[in-house]
Amino acid sequence: MRYFALILMSLLTVCCTKSDEAKAATVQEAGKTLVVYFTSSGNSQQIAETVKAQMPSADVIRIETVRETTNDEYIANNYALGNELLQKINDNPESADSYPAIKPVEKDCADYDNVIFVTPLWHSQMAAPAQSYLFQNRSKLAGKYFGMIVSSWSSGISTVVSNARRLVPDVVWMGESLWINHSNHSNRASLIQDWLPTLNFAGKQTTMDKMYITIDGLPTVAYFADKACLSPNYFGDLISKESGTTAQRHIQDAVIERSKQLLIETRLPVSEIAYQLGFEYPQHFSRLFKSRTGMTPNAYRLTA
Repeated sequence: MRYFALILMSLLTVCCTKSDEAKAATVQEAGKTLVVYFTSSGNSQQIAETVKAQMPSADVIRIETVRETTNDEYIANNYALGNELLQKINDNPESADSYPAIKPVEKDCADYDNVIFVTPLWHSQMAAPAQSYLFQNRSKLAGKYFGMIVSSWSSGISTVVSNARRLVPDVVWMGESLWINHSNHSNRASLIQDWLPTLNFAGKQTTMDKMYITIDGLPTVAYFADKACLSPNYFGDLISKESGTTAQRHIQDAVIERSKQLLIETRLPVSEIAYQLGFEYPQHFSRLFKSRTGMTPNAYRLTA
């Protein structure tokens, strides 16, 4: 019986951690997924390629303008060309003539259940050619499951998210948009690996065997008991008897350890870390973290 209990404790620990080994093959998407990206500097292409590496079944397409333009041309004279394109859209966002012409793409988004959209940020707005794609395909994207990754130098992505919500108001958002900026671009593989399992793909709640049991709350003792084919009370008593610590305490310990890793290894806001860990409200995470460590998450990040 002691050996069986230790196996259950090991299961609980693995389910609540994300070591490099535990991260492998954790995304379980349903339906067909299309990755769409526009790039001017090359960063968004690298991000899209990283997504593809972690989702081999996904298809990838690139948005290209009819007028081929280099990144140097876009950014010349303090983004004069980029600003001109954006201003034309902003002046009349419901006119097709306002958007820069883009080439036809090889894949039709209508044939997919999920779309992951990767776009750079220009002057706090979504890049104009990326807006062209969404505007042209808004009817086809209606009802599709939609996730977005935004690449920027340092600016926040709230306006880009607002642009997307205006352009494709009828999509089903799979989760929070991921921000990859200049300072963490080299860590994009880890950021994407952490982000993908938080998405709700079409027709199926994405689960992660290691951490994400639901997107709305922490994994429960009942969840692990069910996986072990035991009643919650018996499972909890068994863990307590053999370890001297409650099953809930083991879950919280694993959550705190994972949060420390995220605070040290990433620049994600505390609220985003809370959501990734399964907390519905960030303040609940902060309260638990302080009760277990004696300091707030931000204070821990500064002292670590």
